[in-house]
Amino acid sequence: LNIQPASASAAPASTQPAAAAGGSSSSSRLPPLLGVDPRSIRGDAELRRMFGAGVVEAVDRMDGAAAARRFGGAAASGRAAVRRRQLKKCLLVTPADHWPNVDSGISMRQIGTSPDGTPQVAYSWSPNYSAAQRVFDQAQASYDPNAVAAVLHQFPYHVDSLLAMNELYRSMGEAQTADDLLARALYALESAWPAAFDPATGNVRLDIEKPENKGLFVALFRHAQALSRRGCHSSALEVTKLLLALDPEDPLGALLLMDYTAIRAGAYAYLERFISEFDSNHSLALLPNYAFSLPLARFRLEQQQQQQQSKQQKQDQPASSSSSSSSVSSYTLLAQA
Repeated sequence: LNIQPASASAAPASTQPAAAAGGSSSSSRLPPLLGVDPRSIRGDAELRRMFGAGVVEAVDRMDGAAAARRFGGAAASGRAAVRRRQLKKCLLVTPADHWPNVDSGISMRQIGTSPDGTPQVAYSWSPNYSAAQRVFDQAQASYDPNAVAAVLHQFPYHVDSLLAMNELYRSMGEAQTADDLLARALYALESAWPAAFDPATGNVRLDIEKPENKGLFVALFRHAQALSRRGCHSSALEVTKLLLALDPEDPLGALLLMDYTAIRAGAYAYLERFISEFDSNHSLALLPNYAFSLPLARFRLEQQQQQQQSKQQKQDQPASSSSSSSSVSSYTLLAQA
């Protein structure tokens, strides 16, 4: 089964080095294949585009009022407002009012370069965070959720504890609490990103084999699934691209999310480009989901083109009819004269 895009299969092999070298080719002007669009990666921004800012802000006010009542009423609301101003803005999630100040004990630094020349970074833990990790390991070995909750109460930004409680609340059907814990884990991880860490370029690598780095992969994978469940498929697509950019070898199976989120987000042209340009040890032609997703994407693209053509014809038709009627009327006046 040949699932290569027509544009890629028709292009001769001799043109590929020229496109890679820059020049004036159209492919050199395209954004990076796994580059993240900062305007589309946040789920709340996509919800505002779908439902309007007023609806989303009303829901946020209701959630904030509930959190204020839970944390102590009006006094807690004032403290939350001050805390909100102190919390750092981030790319992936929006910090909630009831979150504590960030002192996670996590940092990130560059440790070298990958074999393809891409900078490779890694998280590092402070001594306090390492001690919290040891306490969490003991609590997890006891199979007692209350012990993990106690660790989280003492260390509110401990990533593994947040992910463990996220899985627990999700299995209990508490989706809102589970999403809040997952967002807090992502916030703690992103707060450690240095200024040089730019997801928009897609040129950074992270090794999942290091225990310090595994939390980001798990959090991003769950975040993409949670966004897709909420209907924020464009944001889920951007998170999936970030997950693949960190490790193109795909240790968590993000390739199984890419085609679904791209089709649900309407990114049919991007899916076609991704299948033709993604370089990996995994052959996409052997994956059944891509064997069906690519023809579906091409079909949807043809539908969009036909709709645009018919719309353009409808717009041109009144202009042509008015011009013909004006010519007939002028001819009639000339004959009468």
